[in-house]
Amino acid sequence: MAIAEEGRTAVIVAAEPTEAGLAAVLLEESDLAVVDLTPGGDLMAFLEDHADEVALVFADAGRIRRGQLAAVRTRWPRLPVVVSGGIHDVEIADSRTQRLSKPWRPLELLVAAERARRATG
Repeated sequence: MAIAEEGRTAVIVAAEPTEAGLAAVLLEESDLAVVDLTPGGDLMAFLEDHADEVALVFADAGRIRRGQLAAVRTRWPRLPVVVSGGIHDVEIADSRTQRLSKPWRPLELLVAAERARRATG
């Protein structure tokens, strides 16, 4: 698990390892360190310990529990989040949280990540 300097880490919580791998490659190319919690990691526990280092959360709606996005928004209101897939079950309340329909293209992930990050600036 590589943690970068303050605000330079992307956290990935994907449903599929191939999706996580593609997202990791793309986000690393945009100068972010990547932490992949896909194999069952706990997003909330990770953020409790490392929120200051996180620049972006990329999460599959199928991997985040109901209400977890709202909890992230409450605890870390300025944290940019991109949610992909199953988004009908996830409430998107502000511009810091971007929707990404599956199947997504690489450019779509990068654009959504940039929009979410700019909304916090």
